[in-house]
Amino acid sequence: MVQRAELRFLSVAGVAFAIGAALCGGTAQAATGSGPVTTHALPAEGAAAHPGAQPNVVGGHKVTEDVPFIAALHGKADQKFHCTASLIAAQWVLTAKHCVDGSDLSFRIGSLHRSSGGQTADSTEFQEAPGDNDVALVKLDKEVQVAQYAKVGDVGEAKVGLSEHVFGWGYENPDWTNLPEDLKTSSGSIEEVGCGAGFGDAFCIKNDGETSGGDSGGPAIDEATGNVIGVCSFGHKPTAGDGFGGYQTVVSKEVRDWITATAGV
Repeated sequence: MVQRAELRFLSVAGVAFAIGAALCGGTAQAATGSGPVTTHALPAEGAAAHPGAQPNVVGGHKVTEDVPFIAALHGKADQKFHCTASLIAAQWVLTAKHCVDGSDLSFRIGSLHRSSGGQTADSTEFQEAPGDNDVALVKLDKEVQVAQYAKVGDVGEAKVGLSEHVFGWGYENPDWTNLPEDLKTSSGSIEEVGCGAGFGDAFCIKNDGETSGGDSGGPAIDEATGNVIGVCSFGHKPTAGDGFGGYQTVVSKEVRDWITATAGV
């Protein structure tokens, strides 16, 4: 996470993909221009999972309390970090659609460190949300028991003004460099709903940290209920110190019903 800066939709493994228009009321930015561009949030160190993904929290704060459901998504073959994810049931992980491409994945679950600790499990099945919704579910090769699974929110829970916090292993610098080993978090509120033209059904946040490469797939949590209401999807690169992040909702009726039908939760 970068402290108050713009981000893009990129995972650690991805190459920045300029979308040419800043979301959430921003002005259009050409991919070759000097201003930030909006794109997926994937990290640059891993193998590209989808053209255009890359957020991590620039700024924000280091997480010090246990987050039993948090998961770091790695390529199984090379063990390079790609994205952040959440364990929502014993065999199901929730992340962003652009973080998966059908390649075998490995997950480190329940650790605050992306490359050590916790429990590990591998992917066996991939399910993508319908339409443009940037949400995916990954079935694991075994059941993983944790003290707390991430609870997906109720339909319509993501609203303007709602207080939230997010988790991710995104880059720490505004230019999307310096990938952290320790999980980070930022907090704030939803500033706009329906801000993701071209990115599916999304909401945009204003926090004390910016989304950046590596944050993709990480959860947005309703401060009041503790429910997951979205997954990190896009941001601006470089970040601009405005606390921006784009999150794909998981509490629209379409996506929420699909999660229940697929994972049973």
